[in-house]
Amino acid sequence: MAPGPPRRRLGRTRAGDGPGRGPDARAGCRPARSRRPGRDGGFGESIPGPRAGPVQRKSAVDRGGSTAQTPAGPTSGDHDWRIDVSSEGFTHLDEHGRPRMVDVGGKRPTHRRAVAEGQIVMSPETARAIASGATKKGNVLLISEVAGIAGAKRTSDLIPLCHPVSLSSVEVRLEVDRELPGVRATASAEVVERTGVEMEALTAVTVALLTVYDMCKALDRGMRIEGVRLLRKEGGRSGTWTATTENE
Repeated sequence: MAPGPPRRRLGRTRAGDGPGRGPDARAGCRPARSRRPGRDGGFGESIPGPRAGPVQRKSAVDRGGSTAQTPAGPTSGDHDWRIDVSSEGFTHLDEHGRPRMVDVGGKRPTHRRAVAEGQIVMSPETARAIASGATKKGNVLLISEVAGIAGAKRTSDLIPLCHPVSLSSVEVRLEVDRELPGVRATASAEVVERTGVEMEALTAVTVALLTVYDMCKALDRGMRIEGVRLLRKEGGRSGTWTATTENE
């Protein structure tokens, strides 16, 4: 029988035995060794590189966090800011503090009215430009009044828990106040409904003043809207309410 090919002896392999073998290949399996520069400028003594080991994971405390879970209630010494919604009169929250739209189905429709005001402060030059009609976008006061009326009609689309109502009347008036200097806005809304129109009046004022800003921002980007508030409300279960100096 013819002899077979010579068997290779297992063990060390010599340099040049082929790709993937020999000392060069084995060297790639060992940790990298950096070399310290010698006195003559060359590289002399070898410095072992770091050995592979288990990865040390930092705890939440080491990372600056906390492993403790947030307690459901107030801790010792903390003030309890939770509100008893049943005693505070938050009609848009249920007994669990969740938002809801108030059920007004059992109420009788009555005449209701609300008046709101606000102002936008600007530079004297901008106020003069509005008063004289010297703006590129047209009649600022007239367009802003129309925008306020449109805003009142869309209040329930902007404020999520407001009821849509059939407005009987909306009136918005803007005038330039040179002493402010700026523009003052007043809006009134009326309705025969089961719910009030305070938000409609406030929205009308706000949208009107925002429109003034939009039309004049090229002249004065530093304008600021301020003092938007309810002046008076009439009708409904709570009756008539009027703003006083104590409310300011």
